Amino acid sequence: MGECSYKVFLDIGGVPKRRNDPWPNNNFPTCFVVFPGFNFSPLGRLAFADNANDFAAFIALQGQADAAMRGASGLPKFNDWVARGRTRTPDNYDQISSALMKYVPSIF
Repeated sequence: MGECSYKVFLDIGGVPKRRNDPWPNNNFPTCFVVFPGFNFSPLGRLAFADNANDFAAFIALQGQADAAMRGASGLPKFNDWVARGRTRTPDNYDQISSALMKYVPSIF
């Protein structure tokens, strides 16, 4: 379960609410990544990982799993992708990499 402010909604790509709309249209996919035990986001440390590009692939595969069945885990798809040698980047990988670039510019 998660909630965010209207500003965060706009920052992640939400379209501003029109004057006559009772609420903004928030019907778009969102991925929350949780880092248990951290008081800050360790995304900056991601740049030092040997498999840093896997993060964008995992988010893309999670989106595919959720689209097929709401709430499904993308971990099996990710593990299969790794086992097959990471030969083909998942759909939306480039868009996700671009979005992550502003947080971890040195890996993409």
